[in-house]
Amino acid sequence: MHHRPRTAVLALLALLSGCTSTTRTLPPSNEFQAAAARAFTSPDRACLVLVDDSTNDSRVLNPTQADRRFPPASTFKIPNSLIGLHTGVIPDPDHVLPWDGTPHQRELNNRDHSLRSAFAYSVLWYYQELARRVGQPRMQHLLESLHYGNADSSSGLTTFWLRGSLRISAHEQIAFLTRIHAGALPVSAHALQGLKDIMILAQGPGWTYRGKTGTYSGPVDGVHSDLGWFVGWIERDGRSLFFAANDSTGLNGPQVREQVEQALIDLRELPADWESHARQVDPP
Repeated sequence: MHHRPRTAVLALLALLSGCTSTTRTLPPSNEFQAAAARAFTSPDRACLVLVDDSTNDSRVLNPTQADRRFPPASTFKIPNSLIGLHTGVIPDPDHVLPWDGTPHQRELNNRDHSLRSAFAYSVLWYYQELARRVGQPRMQHLLESLHYGNADSSSGLTTFWLRGSLRISAHEQIAFLTRIHAGALPVSAHALQGLKDIMILAQGPGWTYRGKTGTYSGPVDGVHSDLGWFVGWIERDGRSLFFAANDSTGLNGPQVREQVEQALIDLRELPADWESHARQVDPP
């Protein structure tokens, strides 16, 4: 597989972390507009950002929404996993934390989980316990070191990514994913490899598909918002395509994921038969 020179990757990352007009934004092509229109029923209240690392080009549906910061909700499980692995409070992706017996609405949450299964099934209690083990001072320091959104954990160690102070835009989500992919973060190689492994949604000959959904319901700048997120990237044909999308029409994260996947298939970025290669993750 062809790898971009490290100097070129770092130059791209410097641009990505500096502003939202990061890479060269292409005028929306007819193909991109048609795919987005088919996938997103209300494109004026949604955004989709695609960044191709082989060309540094980006395509954006609704730049105004792509610039707006929202709580990351469960997409924060990406940096939270990275932090847990880097600090060693979670030694490896298959490390199991015992369920404490507190009943949850989702029956799947009412059992022990590993980091791998907690990521796959978006098990909140696992990540709240992970955050407690990291601790507030270390969590805040790492958020700042990772340059994740506004890096604000001030509203509470176990809730700041849910209904609290942490905010991130679609452009910033992609900037963070790009740094993960390039290994340009101040974390251990062990943590990066573990995260990349648990993020895999599907994998086939010559391609790998990674991502994470998130669902938020609550106030944003004083106005109630119901928001779904889906972020990730596809490695295929020696290149990587990063994506970030959110939709504020009341759809949840899995529904936004369906929209993004439809667009990616229409654009021939995601194999149409990807579901036959989906990774199966079983709780421990």
